[in-house]
Amino acid sequence: PCIDGRDQLNCTSGSAAALTCAVENYATSITKLGLCTGFDICDDSIDEVCETPEYGCKVHKHTFCDGIKNCPFGGDEGIICNFMVSNLITCVRRVNYGYVAPKQIPVEWLCDGIVDCENGIDEDRTNWNVCGSLGHVKDALKEEDLVRKCIGV
Repeated sequence: PCIDGRDQLNCTSGSAAALTCAVENYATSITKLGLCTGFDICDDSIDEVCETPEYGCKVHKHTFCDGIKNCPFGGDEGIICNFMVSNLITCVRRVNYGYVAPKQIPVEWLCDGIVDCENGIDEDRTNWNVCGSLGHVKDALKEEDLVRKCIGV
């Protein structure tokens, strides 16, 4: 295997392909083994937006609160989900392992500079009128203000 995860590119199996992104300006699929390697593979570095919800378990942020335990003790699906998931915001996450059903996303992902939804709706400021000029919606946004769902999914 390649140390930088590039042997995980161009996967043709829908269930194994975790993410499609541009690599040197070409649309490329990457398996889950190519995520969180410490090397930016995707041009926009979305493959390296990772967290450590429990000791020894580093996972992509899009796998948090998706209904699938990726860590041995379920740290990515545990109590953290009570604080980060909003019932009112849904979209198809960019890292989705071939499951294209919309999933909830946290308010913190809106206008944060990272395209988390396949259709980019989370970064489209025309859809989130509460986004500040710096994009710090998590401080200004209230649940009751969120009446729009992602469209076009």
